[in-house]
Amino acid sequence: MKDTFLYRLVKEDKKLFSLLIALIIAQLFFTYKGVETFPFVHWGMYSGTVAHSDTQTVYQLAIGGQNIKMSTLTDCEQGMVLNTIKKYNSMQIANGKEKEEVVIDERFSHYVRAETLAEIKSKLLNSKKSISKYPAWLMEYVADMRMLTNTTISISKSKLIYTKEGAITISSPTTLCEYNAE
Repeated sequence: MKDTFLYRLVKEDKKLFSLLIALIIAQLFFTYKGVETFPFVHWGMYSGTVAHSDTQTVYQLAIGGQNIKMSTLTDCEQGMVLNTIKKYNSMQIANGKEKEEVVIDERFSHYVRAETLAEIKSKLLNSKKSISKYPAWLMEYVADMRMLTNTTISISKSKLIYTKEGAITISSPTTLCEYNAE
C-alpha cells in the first residue's frame, strides 16, 4: 500500500491529492449522469447497436454541371464536404433547428437565465442565416481545394433502397441547393 501513487501523493502534496480526488469524484458523477467527457468514453459509445436500414442516402456534388467523384478527394476533404452537406440537409429538413439545441436546453435551461441561454445558443449553434450562406462557403472551399474557375455548384441527394431480393432501387435525385457565384 505504501508503494502506491496515491499514498505517496497524500504524504508529499495534500493539495494535489485533494484536487485529484475531486476530479475522480467529478468524473464518476459525470459517468453516472451519462455526460461524456474526454478522455473518458462510455462503453455504449462504441458498443451500442446500429439500427438496421434498407435505405441509404447518397449525396452528389456537381461543379459547372460536372459531377465530382468523391473518391478522388482526400479523406479530409471528403469528410469536410460530405459531413457539411449532411448537416446542411438535416438543418433544411428541421427548418434550421439543430438537434444539439435540445441538449443545450436540457443541460442549461434550469441553471442559467434566458438571456444567457440565448447567448450560449447563438455562440454554439448555426442560425438560419448561416444555412443560407452554406452554398457560397462550399463553393469557396471546393474552389480553393481544386483551384476551379467555374462558379456554379449543385448539391443533390438520392436514396438507395435495398430490397429483400437483393435488388437496389435508386430514387430520382432531389436538388438540395444550386449556387452561382457570378
